[in-house]
Amino acid sequence: MLGRLEGGIESPHIVHSPLGEKVIECIENITHFYKEIEVWKYVCMEDHVHILLFVSCQLTGITLGN
Repeated sequence: MLGRLEGGIESPHIVHSPLGEKVIECIENITHFYKEIEVWKYVCMEDHVHILLFVSCQLTGITLGN
């Protein structure tokens, strides 16, 4: 859904779909909407995403799920 694995054993890499590209764009723009959140690392796989976030202060009334 987010992309496909290419390159075989020698050089595996993900080729992202348009949806995968949009997900990456949204992750990279999180700090434009939430100054308290910093994206340290992320990996957009074929069917899921790993994100390591740093939250610099208590988020009152906001959850990361929102």
